[in-house]
Amino acid sequence: MNYQYYHQPPYYAQQQQQQQQQQQIPPNAYASYNQQMPALWSNNTPYMRSNGLPQTMQTQAPVIPTAGLNNFSRPERSATLPAGYPGRSALKRPRKMSKPTEKAAEGFHYVPGPRKRTVSNPQGDNIPTPPGHTEPIQLFMSLHGTNELHLGQLSITAIDGVRKSVVAIWPHGFDIDDMDGEVWRVRFRGTPWSFTGPDAHKALAMLQKLFQEFSEYGWVFQTSVNIGTTSPRLIFIRAKRRVISFYLLYFSHSTCRVSLINFPPRVRTHLVALLQQQKVAAQSNYMEENDTMDIQVVEMKKVPGYKTSESESAHFLAGLLSSLDTLGFSLETAIPIARKGPFSWLGVGPKQELFLFRSNQAVEK
Repeated sequence: MNYQYYHQPPYYAQQQQQQQQQQQIPPNAYASYNQQMPALWSNNTPYMRSNGLPQTMQTQAPVIPTAGLNNFSRPERSATLPAGYPGRSALKRPRKMSKPTEKAAEGFHYVPGPRKRTVSNPQGDNIPTPPGHTEPIQLFMSLHGTNELHLGQLSITAIDGVRKSVVAIWPHGFDIDDMDGEVWRVRFRGTPWSFTGPDAHKALAMLQKLFQEFSEYGWVFQTSVNIGTTSPRLIFIRAKRRVISFYLLYFSHSTCRVSLINFPPRVRTHLVALLQQQKVAAQSNYMEENDTMDIQVVEMKKVPGYKTSESESAHFLAGLLSSLDTLGFSLETAIPIARKGPFSWLGVGPKQELFLFRSNQAVEK
């Protein structure tokens, strides 16, 4: 069988012939442009038919007009506006140019400018270094056992001054004088902190002179703590106020007798009278004088055969502090001293305290 087209099924030629007869298209399937192009809007639609396909398969393609849309005439904007109306360019808001570093009125819309360029130096030559540790902020003092003195955070200059003016007072010298980190440790020969024996007044003079040296270097007592050491640690800080003189006193074991060391003569004269005004039955017992100190002993009167009660001791202490404050002497601190008695090395026995008073007046003779 002869086929009109190669590799086409036999029924394809018959279908094509029927379509050509219905559409009156020449056998060569070519037609002139005028015959193929229908009139615009002829079939009540803006689309034209694809005549080369069956009617069931015809697609409608849009017809694009040959004239461009931009060629249509449009009314001018100036013709629709009244005379004297400003143009569009005059209505635009002028754009404000601000500097990058200026902050806008609204903080949320602020965009920071470019960061200033910094000099990078890996070796860190331009990095500021903190000043050297030449002057401490506070210093510490503690008495250990019966013969050791520990001073912490003290400058080398102050250590030399204390060594010449304080340590030299003790007649028996010392066994150890060294630095343990930032703590200066001095171990004396003998037992100066027991404050007994013929050299007790030397030990008292050392403590009094030590506080005097601290005051001259600008250190004043602040408080005492008991952390990390067996003995309380006294803390001194820098201050502008300068204490002129210091005085010591201590109570007996029965707390009914007090010994005042190197207090001025007016205290000896008026203290008993002031105690009696505080309803304290007191009397000046005796005076002990030597080359380095004067000790005045004031004793509270008590009924023979009766032990002093706690309330009587508290009343005596309160009256003594109030009377000394009236005379111009304020309590600075209390320093615990070593225990006394045959079993003091076991930590058994009475423990006393030294009361340190300050005065802003010069030492009175």
